[in-house]
Amino acid sequence: MLNQKRRHQVALAGQVINNLTGEAIAGARIKIVQAPDKFVDVVIFKTQLFGLPESLWMNQSYSRIPQPPLEYLSPRIQELYEQLINSQISRKEKLELFKILIGDPSLNNYQKFQALQIILDCWQSDQILNTKYPERTYSTSDGWFYFTDLPTGSYQLEASLPLREMRYTNNSIEVEVPETKNNIELDLNTSFSDRDLNTSFSDRLKLIIRLNPTTLLGKVIDSETKEIIDMAKVKIHENEDYAMSSRSVHQNGHSEWNYRLVALSPSKPFTTLTVSAQGYVTQQHQVYLQTGDIKQLDFQLVSQ
Repeated sequence: MLNQKRRHQVALAGQVINNLTGEAIAGARIKIVQAPDKFVDVVIFKTQLFGLPESLWMNQSYSRIPQPPLEYLSPRIQELYEQLINSQISRKEKLELFKILIGDPSLNNYQKFQALQIILDCWQSDQILNTKYPERTYSTSDGWFYFTDLPTGSYQLEASLPLREMRYTNNSIEVEVPETKNNIELDLNTSFSDRDLNTSFSDRLKLIIRLNPTTLLGKVIDSETKEIIDMAKVKIHENEDYAMSSRSVHQNGHSEWNYRLVALSPSKPFTTLTVSAQGYVTQQHQVYLQTGDIKQLDFQLVSQ
């Protein structure tokens, strides 16, 4: 008997990019946070039927669980979140708590869908989640992502970088999947990113999700001559992020810069910068920086 290849219909596709540089972002997590009832019902039914793979609980840390907007969650879902971050509760016990919640008839499927989102956000096991759960995927090396076989209706997609959560803001878009046969077919053994997305495809197959990178930029100049200093090092004191200044000044909107730190990880409550250059006195500065900020900070170095 011949093996038949399973084919899927691509319903949504797009690219995640750096909103400042325009470059593609690989490894971004794109998840469906709102969807038609038909989609939610199927996801919850499969979760109740097959459960969560216990292997995913073996090597996971819960110290980095992102805090959801609790005011929009029911008390039961809020309680689950508190239990997940409780270090006194074992991973096996947390799994059992989720099993009880997902089978609770007093909760509707949308509330259970929210609980599933929270518990899956704990994990960074990208490959397993990609193949197991239809409501989330990850961008490839060129920033592309896709979702297949979605029922018609309105969807909200959210993109984030869970492993670099401070370096980029999250962003979401809303899109409609209409009743149409115009979707393209996808072979499971074929990379969607290899396909030519020409103008005949609809906007829902050419989605763009822009993530704002946490950025510092500005000029490093001589305090007396006001001339640009080349090869000055601007370094984040708390980690190894750094940038070298160039001999030319670039434009970024209303800003001018000859150094730029893009997608850096800010520290709390302040980020400490060390600025050094050969023949100049090293300086140290503190700046209040939040995730997604794009701030200009100029330095005037004093010659030794």
